[in-house]
Amino acid sequence: MRTGDIGEILPNGTLRVIDRITNLVKQPHGEYIELTRLEQAMQSNYLSQLFIHADPLTMMTVAIGFPQHVELIKWAKTHGFEHLSLEQLCKEEQVKTLIHDNLISTGKSNNLLENEIPKAIHLCSEHMTVENGLLTETFCTKRFAVIKQFSKEIKAMYDVI
Repeated sequence: MRTGDIGEILPNGTLRVIDRITNLVKQPHGEYIELTRLEQAMQSNYLSQLFIHADPLTMMTVAIGFPQHVELIKWAKTHGFEHLSLEQLCKEEQVKTLIHDNLISTGKSNNLLENEIPKAIHLCSEHMTVENGLLTETFCTKRFAVIKQFSKEIKAMYDVI
């Protein structure tokens, strides 16, 4: 039976589901990266959702960030960007740098390895939802759907780093 789940058989013979196979990526050096663990460890005041992508052919990760609107607008007002819409803020290099630096700091403080901390970030003003097909009914990320929707942005980030 193939369900896409990773499990372990407990001493009493029952099966315990540990994770989803789509949440693990084997990197060239042979170690696995658990993407959901990274996403949880790198929560930021500026992001309400984070999607991390790891390319199995490189030793790097990149991120798609979905800003926390209230915090980002509050920051924008104090830094001279109050005239920009949320969509425009997501394209501003200074905003990307702010959020990326915050991710790096959070990752380091949570003892993540250098190859686990995203080397680049793309910001999207529209959050992942069930309605736009990026979340399941139980609010889990549909990884393949996110990768498909943001394939150009993901490729562009890997091309730059």
